[in-house]
Amino acid sequence: MPVVLVDWSDIREHKRLMALRASIVLHGRSITLYEKAFPLSEQCSKSAHDQFLADLANILPPNVTPLIVSDAGFKLPWFKSVEKYG
Repeated sequence: MPVVLVDWSDIREHKRLMALRASIVLHGRSITLYEKAFPLSEQCSKSAHDQFLADLANILPPNVTPLIVSDAGFKLPWFKSVEKYG
């Protein structure tokens, strides 16, 4: 089972543009698998999370169910959305 780390980070000075990034853990390093940019106003929003998860599910092979690792800052709606994907 691949381990996928998911986190937000700022990609523009003063946090006006944010990236939601999924990285796969490989030999003790994280390699970016997918990332999507959002305006600061959409950071941590359910719509941004749902778009991101749908896109991530579409790029992963159908027989792969990753272990998604994210911190508690994502809150309950995020974790419920992740659970829907199995």
